[in-house]
Amino acid sequence: MLPNKSLARTSRTDDISSDYSQRRAHSLTGLINETTSRNGQIENGSYGVTTAKAPSDTNGNDTKKRSRSFARPTIRSAVPNSQLITIIKRASQSEHAGQKVELHTNHFRINFSKQTNELILYQFDFKLFIRDGLWRSCRKDERLQVLKKILEQEHFPLVWYDEGKNLYSIENLILNYEQAYQCEIKHEPTGRTNKFLFLIINLVKTYKLKNIFDFIQKEISQQPHDLIRILETLFKQTQISDMIKIKNQSYPKHQPLKDIGCGRGMALGFYQGIVLGERGPTININNIFCCFYQNYNLVEFISCYLNHDIRECGIPSKYQLIVGKILETLWLLLPRADEIGPYRFQSFHHSANGHTFNNNKNEQIVSCSHDKKNIYIIHYPNLPLIKLYHPDYTNQTCIVPMEFITVDQGQLSLEPFTTKQYAEIKKIIALRPQECYEMIQSITNGHLKNLGITVDNEMLMVPARILPQLQIKYNDVIERVQIGKWYLDNRFNKVREIRTWAVVFINQHKLDNRQIDLTRDFVQKIRLAMSKYAIQFNSSPIEKSDVAVSQTILAHINELKMQGCEVIIYILNQVDNDIYDVIKDFENVQTDTIIQCVLFDQLMSISDSCDMNMYIQNNLVKELRAKLGGVNQFVSLMRALTSPPARSDIFMFFGKISLEIIEDFHIHVDYFLRVFSNYNSHLPNKLVFYQVGRHNQSFQNILNYQLQQAIQRACQELYGHNSIPQICFVLVKKNHNTRFFILDKQSNRAHNIQPGTVVDTDIVPPNGFYFYLNSHAPIKGTSRPVLYQVLYDEIGFTSDEIQQLTYYLCHIDVRCRKGILVPAPVYYATQCVSHRR
Repeated sequence: MLPNKSLARTSRTDDISSDYSQRRAHSLTGLINETTSRNGQIENGSYGVTTAKAPSDTNGNDTKKRSRSFARPTIRSAVPNSQLITIIKRASQSEHAGQKVELHTNHFRINFSKQTNELILYQFDFKLFIRDGLWRSCRKDERLQVLKKILEQEHFPLVWYDEGKNLYSIENLILNYEQAYQCEIKHEPTGRTNKFLFLIINLVKTYKLKNIFDFIQKEISQQPHDLIRILETLFKQTQISDMIKIKNQSYPKHQPLKDIGCGRGMALGFYQGIVLGERGPTININNIFCCFYQNYNLVEFISCYLNHDIRECGIPSKYQLIVGKILETLWLLLPRADEIGPYRFQSFHHSANGHTFNNNKNEQIVSCSHDKKNIYIIHYPNLPLIKLYHPDYTNQTCIVPMEFITVDQGQLSLEPFTTKQYAEIKKIIALRPQECYEMIQSITNGHLKNLGITVDNEMLMVPARILPQLQIKYNDVIERVQIGKWYLDNRFNKVREIRTWAVVFINQHKLDNRQIDLTRDFVQKIRLAMSKYAIQFNSSPIEKSDVAVSQTILAHINELKMQGCEVIIYILNQVDNDIYDVIKDFENVQTDTIIQCVLFDQLMSISDSCDMNMYIQNNLVKELRAKLGGVNQFVSLMRALTSPPARSDIFMFFGKISLEIIEDFHIHVDYFLRVFSNYNSHLPNKLVFYQVGRHNQSFQNILNYQLQQAIQRACQELYGHNSIPQICFVLVKKNHNTRFFILDKQSNRAHNIQPGTVVDTDIVPPNGFYFYLNSHAPIKGTSRPVLYQVLYDEIGFTSDEIQQLTYYLCHIDVRCRKGILVPAPVYYATQCVSHRR
């Protein structure tokens, strides 16, 4: 029941209300005065907020001097921040390369009414307290329940909050409403009535919705991130409440998880974010998966985690510490709902035998509740008891049998995956285009009618182009590229002879006759297949077998190296990733001997000779050729350059995946320039850098450091008085949620887009040089295009040139006969970092 507004509050309520209101008023006065002093304007086009001047303390010091300690973190949206650096505009030349098509994209248009443009959104700080002996802050689940009750009974205007400490409204609540309210809510599980206090602390900031359209129409240069985030929060409030929400991701709570072992499972949810594109604001919706811990009984959970049934033998002593570390991170539930909510694990106790007594049926039972009225039967008295506590009530602990505890649902798992789990996850998340399309369409878009905002129910149609297919040459013969792939039908240019080589079988146990016969058959076939592609093995191999022990394997690699082995082929049978990593690390770091690994399970699955030849061709030929210094294919990049002067230029391409500032980066640049010069007898006059990046990161310092202090410094030292090369810097963003579909009108089914598809209008940000490029044909699942952003360009590429050049660079991976996801320099950098880890 809400108190009468005209009645005076209790003294304790007044103390809390006045204390918080005064404290926030002091802090905001200093912050707002400091903000408005910058040319008299507020960032993001928001209004300044005036508050009463803060009083001085007893010593005569102005309280505003201490207000900066109350600075609140800035809200950031999930969309890319395109205004943190000075971004070049898209080239003015019109894009004409390729075949024009129309695609469906998982963006849904947001429609604003005329009155919406005039709306102002208000942001407030608020607090919620519960009377539990003394007033304390409410928990997250309590805040939502109390806020809904007060807003309904007090007939507030449209109000929503971000599940934190920020409240938003379309009216100024401080001017038109009271700042403190009380209510009572009955807690159903216990029947207890709780008292709550709701305080509106202060007005923080105001925002104009008009700023969204001003940015799209390029009337303002700074993207209104805070405003977008506020609208994203409001859209999330329109979803069903029974959701696990992680930033811009939502997962239904009670869905069955797809089990991947170790007490974990994959949940299907969706991502939702607002994007400001050239054609206006859209909502980007995409299917997304996340790993959670299973909502299991604790006995079952630990058994799954250890892959060992603990019901009979208990938890092995060597695993108790590991299990304890995992349980410390989880919220645990008791069988009877408790008013203080889920518990935390504190420690293991001795077995339940010391806390039980027998009833007339000779069944072991235990008291599991604080009031000792609820008695439960214990089925596994040999298992240790669990001591639990609650962070808010450290003096209240309980010792409970393990079988009465359940792992709370919706808890993220951040543990690394095993190879088997990773393979299972790839199968789960590889949705076919039709499945992906239907799931996205089935997600209900929220409509904000109180704001005059509606969302289209159908995906947006966007114009696209399919770039012309490039030419792949082997020995001056042009290979045909079909659906992003080509066939290796021609010999390589030069024959490479291998005098000494070895085949080593790695197994957990001694080889049987079947394994020996299959290995020797593989050796004969590989010699014949390699000779077809100008790799000549002049002798029989040295045959060895090793157990899967790292020290033994490394010792034998050194022995083979001393015998002059140029190539070692390892056949791995049921060994861990650690063994593979040891072998590859030795090859990459400590020796020049070529090492190639083959999985025995793959050889077992091949029964036909033609299939074996195809396997060798697809998986071994090109990689061995590249490692032996051969050239597998030629891709003419000149076809991508349409400007005549560019045909005489010498280009060098870099790939970098770390956004961190690398110490002495100029030394690395200098080294690679010298290697390039030694190999080509010329220094480049054009440098193109592809840098992997992520959203919401400031690239200004990194870009300035790499360009001015590292790259240009290295060039000036090496080029001397000659002109230093021109530089183009391209950001590569793989982790985004935009997808494209081709919809067959006759069958009404969605299909993947073709390799070479480019989208550079409508849904890309209006300020900057962006384009989506799909360069590969996925084996499974839905195509995932890459978003490229040209940050800096002294070379002066046209849109067609940089798009085609990027597409061509996705076809020069020496080990692959198809287009890959990203340009080869980026892929090579990723592989180097992966091996070094």
